[in-house]
Amino acid sequence: MMKGYFIIILFLFGCFDLKASCEDWQLSPSTLMKKDIKQQDTGMCYAHRDSKAMEYFHQSFGISLKEPSILELATTFHRKLLFMKQVFSKYQFTDYKKGESILDWGHACEGVNYILEHGICEKSIYSSSSYHLIYNIIRNMAGINLKFCDDCEPGILEFSNENKKMFSETFINMTKKEIASDPGLDEKERFELTGLVEKLFSNKRKVNFPKEVKAIERKVKRHCRNSKREKIYEGYVCKDDFFPTMFSAENYKEKTYQHLMKSLADRNGQPIMVNLCSANLSSSTDLEKLNFSQTIGRAMCGPHAVLITGAQKKGDRCEVLIEDNYPGVCDQEKMRWVRCEKDSKGAMTGRYWIDTKKLAPILISVSKIEKQ
Repeated sequence: MMKGYFIIILFLFGCFDLKASCEDWQLSPSTLMKKDIKQQDTGMCYAHRDSKAMEYFHQSFGISLKEPSILELATTFHRKLLFMKQVFSKYQFTDYKKGESILDWGHACEGVNYILEHGICEKSIYSSSSYHLIYNIIRNMAGINLKFCDDCEPGILEFSNENKKMFSETFINMTKKEIASDPGLDEKERFELTGLVEKLFSNKRKVNFPKEVKAIERKVKRHCRNSKREKIYEGYVCKDDFFPTMFSAENYKEKTYQHLMKSLADRNGQPIMVNLCSANLSSSTDLEKLNFSQTIGRAMCGPHAVLITGAQKKGDRCEVLIEDNYPGVCDQEKMRWVRCEKDSKGAMTGRYWIDTKKLAPILISVSKIEKQ
């Protein structure tokens, strides 16, 4: 008889736990989803995702503070993560000296913990979307020479003068247009940035773009170090659970599913920071049926950082709302296992719903900010 009662109690507890794990909730879209600062303007999904995580963290604890820009946050933990460059240079063929940013690979919680410990720097010219655009363009121009050269040997990165003129005009016009329409700049700053792009993309001088990238990062770091910083995060820490080192390949998706459901039940009013294999989102095979070697174990997994900003029950299943880093973009045809969210006018919001059992096989890690 006691055994029967015990089974009933376990069943009721299990039902209660599942219900708590999938309560309906949804956060408003991040303000960064409303700005014209997309991931392609920074090239850093982790920086973008973690900037939004900090924004929601402030909201959940009633902290009134101007949000950090993506670039300021990114360059802060760019410096924090330079020790990783040797690892990735050896195994992922990333060469920081040639202009490739270590943040293209990212590292969950490191940047957020740096901010929690040191505070956030004041808003500045470095926060503007046009500065982001300039930074990202030159970050991807390592080895390119725009200076006119009549006796240079043509090569992969040595263009004709005609092509150099075209690239120069394109970059100058593109960035000047952004500068002119950027509401985050005053007239003095517009003049300063206009002069900068005319210098960077000129055909009259050879520019060492990796050197210019580092110069920008030094300026941002100097600004953050010298500006007033409020340390209001005492006692908080970002904790990360990296699943490939926690679970075996044999029961990986079952364990990640259990961990995900537990995280949904214990989120403290915040979103959940998630790293996933983006390459699998366009899989022709049902994600729920994929094994470890087809997801995390793939060479081309495509690690990507996003936020879970909502959950809802769908029959006896649970769906979560993913906020990606591309406002207004969601390819429903390509990503057949998700359901793209649309606004009241039928336009894509850049967020999508996905079943938790389909998400579990492609999860790399889950992170959240909590009290120590």
